[in-house]
Amino acid sequence: MYESPITLTEQIADEVRAETERILVEHVRKIGFNVDKCELERALLYDRQQYEKGYNDGYQDGRASAANWVPCAIGLPDPDVRVLCLTQTKAGRTNYVIGYHDGQRWCCGMNSNVIYWRQLPEAPKEA
Repeated sequence: MYESPITLTEQIADEVRAETERILVEHVRKIGFNVDKCELERALLYDRQQYEKGYNDGYQDGRASAANWVPCAIGLPDPDVRVLCLTQTKAGRTNYVIGYHDGQRWCCGMNSNVIYWRQLPEAPKEA
């Protein structure tokens, strides 16, 4: 995990946090929103926790999780199952596309050189 070269003592950090919260509430009220400071802090804390959860879900041991990507040389998905494909152009650029392998070839665009693939995530329950 990245460690910032800037360190603050707890006292300074608390003072900066309190001043930031005060300024934030002041500016939100200035633009015409009547906001409860505690509710705003609770919402911001929730947002921060959601961000951190997403960040942590995408990383393992401080490194991007590559465990779910399958090199095509090692295996292919079941035929006709849509997956996320990582393709590579002749110039070496990579692209992400949704496609499938029909048992003979990849179907995900013209001249697709798929080098890795992975399962698509589940759709949200609301969809």
